[in-house]
Amino acid sequence: KSESPTTAFHSSTHAMEGVACTDCHNPHPTVEVPRFVNIRHESVHRPKRLPMSVNEPDVCYECHQKIFALTALPSHHPLKEWRIHCSDCHDLHGQNESDLVDISVNAVCYKCHAEKEGPFVFEHPPASENCSYCHEPHGTVANNLLRQPPVFLCLRCHTGHRSGVYDTDGSFDMQRNLYSDCTDCHKQIHGSDLPSQTGNLGSGTRGHRLTR
Repeated sequence: KSESPTTAFHSSTHAMEGVACTDCHNPHPTVEVPRFVNIRHESVHRPKRLPMSVNEPDVCYECHQKIFALTALPSHHPLKEWRIHCSDCHDLHGQNESDLVDISVNAVCYKCHAEKEGPFVFEHPPASENCSYCHEPHGTVANNLLRQPPVFLCLRCHTGHRSGVYDTDGSFDMQRNLYSDCTDCHKQIHGSDLPSQTGNLGSGTRGHRLTR
């Protein structure tokens, strides 16, 4: 597979959509060493010297205009800062499912975010299954590439808290939940090796709340 990276191209999403090799690859690339290097504060960007080079991400944005818009949102992966490229996460020749460079979304994310991988004694199942349940990797308005602010994101699954938040009946404790992020207390949302301080380990999954 590594020796023939284009073997799977005919079954890839790009091929099925009628994308030709020359739509992305320049058959006559400039191969001379540039006289001047584009120096930025965060990196030194030097054009790649590859046969049939690809000018990414610009060539990707020609078709993926929604992704271009997402990368301009306040929270985004540093594509426009030239710190990563589309091909760092996507195999453009389609050897894996969803055209990723690894076998799953999480396997791709863990290449950079290894501290989120675990294994943990107390796992948060959605996080260990698919990072994109909570995160939009290309860009979001919410912090940390979250699809929604934490409270609304958590309440999509944790419906038991929703009634307590909105049916407050004047309770200060319940009203307080509405005006704070879940992560103010539940800080280890990807997983933890320690039980919560108030949890009871004898009650099954109720014994951990990912607070530490």
